[in-house]
Order: sequence, then C-alpha cells, then structure tokens
Amino acid sequence: MYIDLGLLLVFCIFIAIFLRKNRKKLKKDGIFLLYKTKIGLKFIEKFSKTFEKPLKKIAYISITFGYLAMILMVVLLVYNVIILAQMPKIIEAPPIMPIIPYAPQIFNIPGLPDFYFIHWIVILMILAVTHEFAHGIYARLYGIKIKSTGFGFLGPVILAFVEQDEKQMNRKKKKYQLAMLSAGPFSNFVFCILFGILFLLFLNLSIVPTTPFYASTIINSSQIDYLSINNESISYADFANLNKNQLKDLPEKIFVQTDNATFVLTQQTFLEQLPEIKNHTNGSILVYYNSPFIKLGVKGELLKVNEISVKDPKIFDELQKIEPSQQVKIETSKGIYLLVADKNPSNSSRGFIGLAYLPQSNSFGDKLQEIFTPIKNPFMNYGPAYNHEVYSFFSTMFFWLVMLLFSVATFNMLPFAFLDGGKFFYLTVLAITKKKKSAELVYKIASIFIILIFVAMVLVWVYRMWIIKLFI
Repeated sequence: MYIDLGLLLVFCIFIAIFLRKNRKKLKKDGIFLLYKTKIGLKFIEKFSKTFEKPLKKIAYISITFGYLAMILMVVLLVYNVIILAQMPKIIEAPPIMPIIPYAPQIFNIPGLPDFYFIHWIVILMILAVTHEFAHGIYARLYGIKIKSTGFGFLGPVILAFVEQDEKQMNRKKKKYQLAMLSAGPFSNFVFCILFGILFLLFLNLSIVPTTPFYASTIINSSQIDYLSINNESISYADFANLNKNQLKDLPEKIFVQTDNATFVLTQQTFLEQLPEIKNHTNGSILVYYNSPFIKLGVKGELLKVNEISVKDPKIFDELQKIEPSQQVKIETSKGIYLLVADKNPSNSSRGFIGLAYLPQSNSFGDKLQEIFTPIKNPFMNYGPAYNHEVYSFFSTMFFWLVMLLFSVATFNMLPFAFLDGGKFFYLTVLAITKKKKSAELVYKIASIFIILIFVAMVLVWVYRMWIIKLFI
C-alpha cells in the first residue's frame, strides 16, 4: 500500500509538471484539458488499409454487439435497482461511481480484490487506447479524416482520444456511423475475451496443488490448555509473550491440546487465526484432527486411494467404506504410503484417515470451471507455484482488466448522452422513423429514462444506507 501510494504521489507530481510545462499547448473542452498529438495516426492509417476487407465484415458483428450490449445494460440497470431494494445488507459503496483506485478497500466491498493505483493506471491506458484507436481505425476505413490523437486530463485522471472530422462523419451512411460508434465498445469486448484467455492461461501455469484437504472441526479458544511448538509445550501466558521473530520461525505443524484431544494447525492456518487463538475467552478456531494422514506426513499431490483415482467418482464411496484399523494405500506424486485408519470422531463404527474433499457439483458453472481452471483435484488445496506477492499482483491485474473491459464495453452502449450508445440509439431511431424531430424526441425520452434509473439506484441506496439507520 505504501509503495503504491508513493507511486501515486510521483504520478500526480509528474502530471502537474507536464501540464505546467505544456500549458500553452493545452485546450479546454468542458471539464477536460486536451493535449493534442499526432501519435498513432500512421498506425491507424496503415491498419485500416491493410485489413480493409475483414474490418468491413467485422463491422456487422460490431453493430450487432452494440444493440445486444445496449439491451443488456438497460436490463441490468433495472435489475440492479430491484436487487438494491431487496438486499438484506446494503453495500456501503455508492451504486454509481467512477473507476477509482482503492474503492474496494475504502468501501470494504465483499468478493472483490484490492484495487491499487498501479493496476488502475495500466488498465485505464489499455481501456482508453483500445477504445479510441478502434474508433479511429473505422473512421479512416470509411474515409473520414483524423485530425489528431491525444490525451485528456481531469486532475490526475488521464483519458485518450481520437479526434475525427465530425462534419465528414455526419455525412456518411448511417450504417457506417453505427459501425464507427460501436467499434470502441466492441474492441473493449474483444480485448476482454483475449485477456480473459490470457488470465486462464496464467492461472493454469501459476496454480499448483499444495496440501491435501485435512479433516477439520471448530473449537473455542477457551478450550485450549496449551500449544505444542517444536515439541515444547507453551501455556497461554507464555504464548502471549512470544515476539515476532519467534513467530516467524514456526514449524509446519503446531499442536493444540484441549482437555480430551489433540488437534493440529498448519503454519499458515495458525498465523491466519492468531487473533482468535490469543482470545482465550471467545474465539472460534478451525483446527485439523490429528489424523493418520497428518501423523504419517503424506507429501505430494494425492492421486489414488486403494488404487482408485481421485478423478473416479467411486473414490467417494471407497472412503465411506473404510473401517477402523483397516490398512489404506495412499498414492501421491511423491510416492506410496500405507496408513492404518483410526475410529471416526463422529461415529466409532466407521474408519477415519483424516482426508476431506471439496464437495462436487454437477452444475454447469462448476463443470465449466473444472474445464478452464487448474483446480481439478477435489482432495487438494491449491496455491501459487512461486512468490505469493508476484502471483497476487498479476492475478489481481488480470481480474480487474477483464472485468473493467467488459463493464466499459457494455456501459458505453447505454442510450445516453456523452456515451457512444447515445448517438448510436439516435441514428437507429432516425433510420426507422425517417424524421429528425421524432428521433430527437425518442432519444430524449431514452436519456431521461436512463437518468431516472440512476436516480432510483442512488435514492434506494441512500434510503437503505442512511435514512433507515438515522430515523427508522
């Protein structure tokens, strides 16, 4: 966080110096300051000529995408109002806000990873460049002059733009204009798919099986008599005085002793639950049974149990049949182990080896996940094959990139002023009615409808978030 905030500060200083140094070249356009350049004009020209035929065919796909995205976004917005009104617990984040770094951290949005400045600036440039260059490429494809490219500044926020000759554009056939308008959002959608594929490839190359799923249970911290670390018993009073250096050198297994049982914590689960463990009066702790599987120190990825593959559905029946004192053969990527089953803590008539598994589902979503992700072994935990921080940085980058590319692609097609979908919708109505006044009226009604949806979202959020808390 501190490194990222430092980079944000350096970036803001750089932008301030750049704007001051080039203040004579800047032009004001509404709330933005525009810095016009000729960057990319040769690329746009060459690309549009080299791929003229496929681009003309893709134009029909782009226009179709524009209509589908428009319908999808209107439906999603209406649905979002309904969801906001029905949610048992409202999210603190406003329902409408710009793409800003640190939003998930500030508003504690569940289910979303942290969003840092370095992610934001890289993704913003990818979004803007792919979007605007697509507009420019289709403009040149249909013989419209590109006056300039450049950047727009609103404080530290940077936007890219491609400036075409609007008069020439307005004289073109409506289908050409529709293709140009939808090209930006459609390019974002195409790159969303491309980066989605790269994300899946990244996950498959980065995620590997780590440890088996050990059978676990929940105990209260008040039940713990002492901890055993490196065969040394440590009371709660002594444990509270352990310094950070001692905690850094923890072994792979920490034993937890209660009145009538011994449980196990791995180094990772111990550190993750440290506050609850120290809370000796009321802290719920997930612990593993000191099972034959753990005692034997089984290593590697689990492959077979009693010669039955982990990918064979029969393995679950086999585990249910194990009896106390039965010898069980375990095959992993590291070798073959023989262990003797204990009595099951919940049912003494059944065998217990201490191996748990991720419940399997036949739903379409789970089957799809199984195909595209590396998580295919229901008996194994998975983690990065290399430095966790490096993995976390790039996986988070990919996640936000894919999500925001899709969001921008669809949001931009809303039939609303200032968005590509606004003029796209107007031209469509004009082509149907053949009357400018009728098209303008329908366009205004559509814009008002979108505004009312946004207002409804904000009002529902304000009512649920603040008014109910303060007055009801």
